[in-house]
Amino acid sequence: MIGVRGLTRYYGGKPGVVDVTFDIGGYGLVGLLGPNGAGKSTVMKLITTVIAPTSGDITVAGVDAVARPAEACRHIGYMPEVPPLYPDMTVYSYLLFVARIRGTGRSSEASHLGEIMEKTGVAKMKDRLLKNLSKGYRQRVGLAQALIGYPEILVLDEPTAGLDPQQIASVRSLLTDLSKDHSIILSSHILSEISMVCEKVIIIDRGRIAAVDTVNGMSGGTSAVMLVVKADRETARARILETAGVLSAEPAPFGDGRDGDARYSRFKVSCEGEETRAALFYALASSRVTVLEMTPALRTLEQVFLQVTAGAEERESEAR
Repeated sequence: MIGVRGLTRYYGGKPGVVDVTFDIGGYGLVGLLGPNGAGKSTVMKLITTVIAPTSGDITVAGVDAVARPAEACRHIGYMPEVPPLYPDMTVYSYLLFVARIRGTGRSSEASHLGEIMEKTGVAKMKDRLLKNLSKGYRQRVGLAQALIGYPEILVLDEPTAGLDPQQIASVRSLLTDLSKDHSIILSSHILSEISMVCEKVIIIDRGRIAAVDTVNGMSGGTSAVMLVVKADRETARARILETAGVLSAEPAPFGDGRDGDARYSRFKVSCEGEETRAALFYALASSRVTVLEMTPALRTLEQVFLQVTAGAEERESEAR
């Protein structure tokens, strides 16, 4: 659906993004993350042809977006961080204006816009001037204009900024529903939101790709477990390491007052795979070591983000 190869953009001799390469195929939600100034918005503007690359290739729905930007735009709905609204227009007149620019067809305009306004929760505001809307509703209108024509690809820069918790949940549900029929690139500073709705994550740091993987892959999959047993530490660790496929067993604190109790031990155990976890359980049981807990030791998306963008805050301060 989207192919990016060696994408580079300079601003007055300074790099905005450098050699960015990734693919997004088919429908679904992809999270685009990065510290402030990392290049997220630049990538979005390049994909949507708002700006042209210094070098590199962009393919959108099979169209060369560098050579044929106008044709590529027909396949994209874009919501920038600050929605491009005209304050003295009403919600409906603005969406009608966008629909006619996109050439949706006058015979179906009313029903199409009505459906989009219902989806985005702005139908009751259709006759309200845009300048009189709250920030949350302006964000919703920005999302509505991106949906006009139901393009295959949606590029959304901070679509939930300014929304209250109920509105965020509503938009999140809408995006999940839209992802069944659209390829969506979503930028957000709310990492929990990205981890809840996105299947894939792209992290950008200093204008370059820092990580690309599925959310599950970034969290570490299921190759490690947190294990709590009723046994002293040395006995338990010896039994764990005897199991084929166990790579390591590192003692881990409980953090709940049990650390001083020698009867219980907690470990982070690295395994070769799911089969090793099963073998470990049976090996401990046959050794009469009681297993109290065995849960996947997954990293949060926030932990991954902080690891791959370490030092971003210091770099931002130095650049000021």
